[in-house]
Amino acid sequence: MSFKTLLLLGLTALSACGFKPLYQNTENKNIVSETAAVQISPVPDYIGRVFVQTLKNNLNPNNKEEDKKYQLDCSLSEKINNDQGILNDNTATRATMTISANCHLKQKSDGRSVFSKTVRAKSSYNILILPYSTVTSEEKTRQNLTKQVAQDMALYIAAVLKNED
Repeated sequence: MSFKTLLLLGLTALSACGFKPLYQNTENKNIVSETAAVQISPVPDYIGRVFVQTLKNNLNPNNKEEDKKYQLDCSLSEKINNDQGILNDNTATRATMTISANCHLKQKSDGRSVFSKTVRAKSSYNILILPYSTVTSEEKTRQNLTKQVAQDMALYIAAVLKNED
């Protein structure tokens, strides 16, 4: 079978299962305008600013000015498990970090709740002999997980707003 035939069959199968592109314009709703209409409340600390900026970049990549119809309130939490990869002298060599974002989206006009959702991401990093290396590794893991959680939340928001009546 040729590549074109396989591609055609694959596209036919996708259309038969009800697949619809997320950012496709529908008759009455442009999802990019809808996601740009989300006002994001500040989240404290440096990692909160990384989270908010990543959300803004994903929800409104062109930085369009839209009237804000929705309010998004989020809080972040972090959990680190250092008890992994234990050596004979009871020192840990590996840690796992989990970042959670608990978000609540509501309409600004009447305060009606659109959704509440918690998104989590988990990753590991090495605990090294040199403390600076461990701190650097931990901070990079924290930043990557925060960006991942923000991207996942932005996709969820876009999907919800696309189906919102």
